[in-house]
Amino acid sequence: MEPLRDKVSSIIEKVNDETLRRGVPAGATGARVSAWSIKGSVLEVKIEGTRFVTAHDAIKRLKNFLTEKLKENKIGIRRIFVQRYKLEIEAAEERAEMIKKYPLVKEVEMLDGKARIILRDVDESVLDRGDVQRLIRFLAPETRTIRKEFSRKVGVVIRKSKERTMKFKGDLTETVLELGWVERFPGRGQWYYLPPFATLQTALKDIMVEKVSRQLGFVEILLPKLIPIEVAFTAKKIQGEPGGMFYVSAPRVREKEEYAPFQVKAEITGELPMDELEDLLEQPGYILDPAQCTPFYQLYRNKTLRESDLPISVYEYGGPTYRHEAGGVKGIERLSEFWRIEHVWLGKPKVVEEIRDKAMNRATEVIDKYLELEWRIQFAGDTFYLAEDQKIDESVEIPEAPKYEWQFYMPTKGTRESEEKDVWLACGSFNSHGSHYTEHFNIKCTSGEKLWTGCFGIGLTRLVAVFLDQHGFDVEDWPEEVKKRVGKMPKIPKPV
Repeated sequence: MEPLRDKVSSIIEKVNDETLRRGVPAGATGARVSAWSIKGSVLEVKIEGTRFVTAHDAIKRLKNFLTEKLKENKIGIRRIFVQRYKLEIEAAEERAEMIKKYPLVKEVEMLDGKARIILRDVDESVLDRGDVQRLIRFLAPETRTIRKEFSRKVGVVIRKSKERTMKFKGDLTETVLELGWVERFPGRGQWYYLPPFATLQTALKDIMVEKVSRQLGFVEILLPKLIPIEVAFTAKKIQGEPGGMFYVSAPRVREKEEYAPFQVKAEITGELPMDELEDLLEQPGYILDPAQCTPFYQLYRNKTLRESDLPISVYEYGGPTYRHEAGGVKGIERLSEFWRIEHVWLGKPKVVEEIRDKAMNRATEVIDKYLELEWRIQFAGDTFYLAEDQKIDESVEIPEAPKYEWQFYMPTKGTRESEEKDVWLACGSFNSHGSHYTEHFNIKCTSGEKLWTGCFGIGLTRLVAVFLDQHGFDVEDWPEEVKKRVGKMPKIPKPV
């Protein structure tokens, strides 16, 4: 490179005068190469960026310009490597603290609302991936979050049923165990649901499907429960609640002989050799779906829908939902594995909001008329698709009311006025996602209008718990519609 020093000098001068000023408003300052040197085959540069042309954008522009101008000398640019990148940017203090977890960040200092951040050893793949730009957006003090946008509304009760007479007194979990309705399974937060419990759950499911799902025009679909981790990442679930789901690893190899040491050790020691098993597994490649609707958005990923085919409304009851509950598992009401009916729909914003309102009205009518349960609906901030403190992308439209949580009174947990957890147990929610999923999964409409999605889930296993906690175990005390569907309650022999 040394013989080309004069040429490199003129190239850098032109880059400063033209290339790094491209797109900069009149009177504003662009980026500039403030110092440079040639050391063997390496061109070292110091670049000062601005808000209009960042240093990471400038280095890419410089590379492209040099590549073009040095072609005639048969010299190419092999790669870019940034030894030190200093950022000074307005930032929220709590975000500046969080950014320390990013491995390339080596120093963070806050002063007068600005963060001084030092990154080291940033290679070209990191620049191409857009890490620095996302880091800058992550730090922004005016970052949109559910908590910031809806803090004054969270917890407000917008609707409730009339108070009802409660018929059961006692410990719900101990009672279902004593009566043989359930049995403990070794897994955390998992149960055997024996014939009496299963019969009641099926009866409640049939009522809700017949009188809510189908009445509102939803059609049944069966969706996968084992979700590739990339799909969950696209949905922003991994970034929002990474500790709220179960991860699945596939075997690393299929050849039987590879498992021989593991098998022999297991046979001889009589113990499960976990270290050997871990060596035979890949890194987690899947999650067990904690929301039940995620595969629906993948179904329409990168697709354009006809306006005449909208809205699309489906319901799903094809298997359990799995969650690593934030508050821990408890009894039969807080579980790792449970059953739900999920409703999900896709359409134009106004229609999506209308479907959510209709679902809420119809579902509460059915609960009042046929299940006779006491409930309330509360404005909630813990949307399942975005954590309360998770950044909302600027391009995403978020509705004025993202989530209404449907809570049911558990009389054995405390009085109606109590603030104790699970006195009002969430058994469902009515959600409008705005354009969160349609943006991230690139779902479009032929009309060019932005599409929204919504969902409504009914937690059937929790609904059974609430039903028993309010109505008790005497079938004769149950609402007529439930008694009719249950008929004679089945029994299962108990071991001696």
